[in-house]
Amino acid sequence: MANVIKMGLTIAAAIIGTGCQTVPPTKGAPALLVNASPKVTTEIQDVVSQALNGVQVTVAPDVLTKSPTMAIERPEFRSPAGDPIMGRRMDMPEDAADHFTLSRSNEKCVLTHEQTSVSYVLKSARCVVVG
Repeated sequence: MANVIKMGLTIAAAIIGTGCQTVPPTKGAPALLVNASPKVTTEIQDVVSQALNGVQVTVAPDVLTKSPTMAIERPEFRSPAGDPIMGRRMDMPEDAADHFTLSRSNEKCVLTHEQTSVSYVLKSARCVVVG
């Protein structure tokens, strides 16, 4: 009985975990989106948020349609009045943004977080290789 429950929990975890599919790092060719839409934009935002440990992000509706790369800048710390807080930043200026690259690999559009090399398949996106 315990084995049946354990197997059921394993299957449930596998089903839940397939929402944003990560893939092993493979070098695909740089690509551009060809079907920019609210659905694709939302999927990109969700994937980037997952890559950044749940930080909510907003991307332009035409993101990755003109360039295969994008940078997500980290927000400034602000006071309750909305003014930038002066003080020491713990990261280096070159680390003030996270970089992502869109590529086409095995007929799929793949978004890679450059700092971690973790790649995510974009299920609703269609893309073409650049050049």
